[in-house]
Amino acid sequence: MRFSSQQVTACRSVPVLMPFFSSKYYDVDIWTPPGSYDLYEEVRRQIGDTRFDLVIVWSSSAYSYRGLYNVPRNTKAFGCPTMLIAGDTHHMFRPITTMIGYLQQEQFDFVTSFYDRQHLHWFGAAGASHVGWFPVASVVDVPAATGHEKLNSVCFFGHTHEHPLRARILEDLQQLQIPLAIGARARESAASEYARNLISLNCSLNGDLNLRTHEVLAAGGFLLTDKLSDYSGFHYLFKSGTDCDTYASLAEFMEKLRFYRKYPELALRIARAGYEQFHRELHPSIRIKQIADWVVDGVLPSYTDPTTETRYGISKMHARHLLKRIEVYETIQDIHRTNEAVTVLIASGSHPIHVVDLVDLVRLRIFGIADDLFLRESARAWGISDTITWLAPDVAARKNWDCVIAGPEGKEWATARHRIPGLLRSSADVLD
Repeated sequence: MRFSSQQVTACRSVPVLMPFFSSKYYDVDIWTPPGSYDLYEEVRRQIGDTRFDLVIVWSSSAYSYRGLYNVPRNTKAFGCPTMLIAGDTHHMFRPITTMIGYLQQEQFDFVTSFYDRQHLHWFGAAGASHVGWFPVASVVDVPAATGHEKLNSVCFFGHTHEHPLRARILEDLQQLQIPLAIGARARESAASEYARNLISLNCSLNGDLNLRTHEVLAAGGFLLTDKLSDYSGFHYLFKSGTDCDTYASLAEFMEKLRFYRKYPELALRIARAGYEQFHRELHPSIRIKQIADWVVDGVLPSYTDPTTETRYGISKMHARHLLKRIEVYETIQDIHRTNEAVTVLIASGSHPIHVVDLVDLVRLRIFGIADDLFLRESARAWGISDTITWLAPDVAARKNWDCVIAGPEGKEWATARHRIPGLLRSSADVLD
């Protein structure tokens, strides 16, 4: 991303660039070591001038990609405001815990996320003073070449090795012998395929608003993507059935796939609307200006400000439980990544705050014990009662659960695949 003509871009030395990273789209001034390093010293050593108006660090918990982990230290030495772009908190090992620790170590002035709006409340609870959301600000706008004959087929470009649901969809399409273009592609090649194929499939890794949502629209393709929770911010950007379409299950995906292949003119109409929406509301130049306005003038458009949401305030009020809450969430988030549907029982004795934390996992079904008055009253006060299915204790005891969050007073629930210790409720807890 280019914020200024005087920008200095530092990048970690990467042994092998992924195929979709084209050198024509980045301009690196300083190559830094992978992992943890002193950013101030690297800048001073390589260019000498350390006077800046803003330092932006994009980091994540990406241990799985050799040499890509980026944790610059000593960012406050520059004497200017600093911003953390928290990347990839929706998967990998302890991703939120890692980013919270880094935030607290470096004391960033601003925190944002491009793909995981649903996780920004964690940073507020951890003490971040300025939190904003700038969806997919890093997309590269590559217009597709015109004149392609539209094929009644499906294309998908992205990873599948850590994504069972994505792999399952592609396997089903191959077994049905539906024309399919898949693999890793450079940005221009992918844009061409989005424009050429009737349907461009997307399946988020784990409830994240990913690059593909914008890349498909920028190329004039028809986006068919999985339904995300409202906490993801998806509904602020797209209207399902107008500029893209969504599916909530594998069965619904196959139903919509058959429908649009039968009525391709509807897919083409939606694709045109999506292309116009991208250039009107979603273009990266719009996001970059919004970030600059936020840092310089404190201006934050309402939909990019997660701090006004009820859940954000509730999360901050229960910050004393933050580390345990994140531990429970990260455990269930990874189970959610690998399963199409997950059942979770909030057993008696566990704190109701877990429900507030978990509601952004869209494929989760949350259950509570009907006579747990503390949970019922908390859910009512917080406006989340409709996210819980209530069961009598004897009914809950007979069911097989994927996960049970159990306080010390809870049963063993031997039929649960995962029994996760929750927070003990206490008389000090207040229904805010």
